[in-house]
Amino acid sequence: MADVRPLRALRYASEKISDLAQVITPPYDVISPAAQTKYYERSPYNIIRLELGKEEPSDNTLNNVYTRAAATLAEWRLQGILQQDAAPGYYLYQQKFAYGG
Repeated sequence: MADVRPLRALRYASEKISDLAQVITPPYDVISPAAQTKYYERSPYNIIRLELGKEEPSDNTLNNVYTRAAATLAEWRLQGILQQDAAPGYYLYQQKFAYGG
């Protein structure tokens, strides 16, 4: 039997981000390089910065897409852009897709 437990979600603060359409993206594995640029330009708080960072020629083990994402996440939490729910909860997640037409 599955052991399902509530969690304290990390979500955009509605008082800081009024339009979620400006900060959300599709899953990283379907985002083209052109779309990645578009999402970067859409908002400085677009989730693309956490899920699909831009590679830089100067990347190394201390400064790369992963370390920049971690720093961005920490910064957004300090700024109150992302806030953790006070109480644990269950969150509905739904996907729809077509299979074989």
